[in-house]
Amino acid sequence: MGFIQILDARWIILVLAVVKPSYGTVAWDSACGVSKGCFPDCQSSGCSYLVTWDPAAGSTITFNMKADESETNMYLALGFSSDLRMGDDSVVACFPLSGSNAASVQSWFNEGDDSDPLSPSSTGLSGTAVTQSNGVISCDFTRDVSVSGNSQFFDLNTQYRLMLVLGEAEYEDGAWKMEEHHMIPWTSDGKVNFLSTSIYSLYKLNSPLVKLHGIMMVLAWMLCCTVGIVIARYQKDMLPDKKLFDTKYWFQLHRGSMIGLVVFGVIGFIPIFVELEGYSQLTPPSSKSATKAHPILGIICTVIMFLNPVMGLLRPGGDHKLRPLFNWAHLGVGVIGHILAVVATMMGLAMERSDIPVGGLITGLIWLGVIVIFAIIMEVLKWRDNKNKQTVDTKNAANGMEMEEKKEEKQKQATSLNFILFLVFCVVMFCFFIAIMAVIAAS
Repeated sequence: MGFIQILDARWIILVLAVVKPSYGTVAWDSACGVSKGCFPDCQSSGCSYLVTWDPAAGSTITFNMKADESETNMYLALGFSSDLRMGDDSVVACFPLSGSNAASVQSWFNEGDDSDPLSPSSTGLSGTAVTQSNGVISCDFTRDVSVSGNSQFFDLNTQYRLMLVLGEAEYEDGAWKMEEHHMIPWTSDGKVNFLSTSIYSLYKLNSPLVKLHGIMMVLAWMLCCTVGIVIARYQKDMLPDKKLFDTKYWFQLHRGSMIGLVVFGVIGFIPIFVELEGYSQLTPPSSKSATKAHPILGIICTVIMFLNPVMGLLRPGGDHKLRPLFNWAHLGVGVIGHILAVVATMMGLAMERSDIPVGGLITGLIWLGVIVIFAIIMEVLKWRDNKNKQTVDTKNAANGMEMEEKKEEKQKQATSLNFILFLVFCVVMFCFFIAIMAVIAAS
């Protein structure tokens, strides 16, 4: 257990060490908030994207949007949405020059999961230009505020949320196509007044459903799973002469903890898919690029969460020749799941768009350190207890006499100390859970 938790810590250090020197390569526009409205994601070193608009022309609005993207055959699209969902939205899609295919800026409409260009695709657009150089896609266009008689070309006298997204483009049958994107769109935190020069911030992933996801996953993996592993590793001598429903106490508590893991894990897994309407890749800044593995690790952990209980149901009898193999397989799957879950949890606490204060990540790392300390102490006690048993058995064999009473007394003392330490461990783990839950809820 001590080795497992130390390995957890090394994984976290490796993940958090993946840091790049700059936030983004898109330059800030000093006209933002003065003569232009803006929707940026910037730090002092640069921006990961920037959308600007100049409302001065009255019946038309001139837009410019830039985003970090070094891959070719990609599109950059700006959606005008009445809600936080991609669907039933007016879209302007920008396709950079790709091989022999000319660059293009087009008007599209999203209807549910389907996206199609308007007819003609140049509806309401003029002064278009798309470039891609030095790892940045840049798109300029002048958009009519409205087009009479076309309900799929939204009237920008009405306020809409902006949604910016990158995705793979394909040129097929003489026309550009937008393949389905797998990133969470960069969305404005409120509806935009396109006739103003205000600056709008990025919508953070801290809705009630996202918070429920975070809290339930912390409860499942950081509390239930951790306690369940500790019980199985260190508490098999708990009330050895008593049983609960014909089963040893330690096993009932271990099984209860793992049932809690599954229940709370499922409760935490569903809300994030409801919020994002399916699977979505994260688009973190380069300084936290490792966090984009969070959803992948989450899915793997959820599969393992169901796999190990199924393995438990199929376990062979205690004296079966395959029982040692099962024990190692059950342990291995559980250890892998716990390691990946800890890494995913720390990524979630470090995620830029979750808007969780840095104190959340610090609390999580302290939690991990406390587990390592407890695990080392419990490993030492377990080693000492086993050594004492061997010593007593050796003396008994050498002296040819029984010392069962003395042996039992020492064993009871060791068991009592181990159990008290376990209770302290559970209380400490619960306090850390409350602290992290409070940080997530307040974000």
